[in-house]
Amino acid sequence: MTEATNMIPKHLQLPYLNSDGVCVGIMKKPTATVKHVGSRSITISITPPADVVQSAVIKYLIAYGKKGETRTRTTTESSVTLDNLERNTEYLIGVRAKYTGGNYGEYGPESDPLKVTTKSGIQFKTHTRFL
Repeated sequence: MTEATNMIPKHLQLPYLNSDGVCVGIMKKPTATVKHVGSRSITISITPPADVVQSAVIKYLIAYGKKGETRTRTTTESSVTLDNLERNTEYLIGVRAKYTGGNYGEYGPESDPLKVTTKSGIQFKTHTRFL
């Protein structure tokens, strides 16, 4: 267990159980980063914790939405585009991972939330006129 994990209160740590139900560690959160922001889409990159190989991840659960709304999506990919979004709107995005080897049916803790605002989609052109 790392020192950072020890700082998480015990009641917030999720045990990682093997197929015999024996605790073999603590499930950790993945990292989500923004790759691209458009007027109607956001592309994120998902990275498993440093001590977890990508092949140990079965799938990711992405929860996202604007204020008062939550959508979910699952994926096995490490890069995901969330589309059909509204222009110039703030979205919160969080990611959880499901790992091989135990805790069947359970996802680990959620990544640090991303707060992203889509672009307006309106481009202004400036015209220069010479007299």
